[in-house]
Amino acid sequence: MTSSAGYPFDKTYYQAVKGMVGALDVLEPGGDLIIVSACSEGIGSPDYAEAQMCLANAGPEGFLRGILDKKYAAIELAGYLTTVISNELSGEASVVAAELARRAIAFKKASNPGDKACLIAGGETTVTVRGNGKGGR
Repeated sequence: MTSSAGYPFDKTYYQAVKGMVGALDVLEPGGDLIIVSACSEGIGSPDYAEAQMCLANAGPEGFLRGILDKKYAAIELAGYLTTVISNELSGEASVVAAELARRAIAFKKASNPGDKACLIAGGETTVTVRGNGKGGR
């Protein structure tokens, strides 16, 4: 049994999912996960609600197939220039942030005026705790 850490982190199902993900590391194979969350503001954004409806209707395999079968991502259909910077970011968050900012500025300078851009980066950075902080997740 887990929670999404209470208010305000339990206002939407979108936020509650984060509480579920955090508990997955200790869930035994075949185990049950129960989450307690108010969800006082519903499921989340309309886009998230639509994605959850697609997942429920198509099942996990069909949902993933629907994503992979698309020639273009929704962001590209909206007219954004997209580029994946990295899917394996790691290192000190402040250093990584500075590098991402440098890449974003360079991308903007290389673009035409009025172009809309979407830079995609994923991974996991670290933050050095100083003083009496506890750190952790």
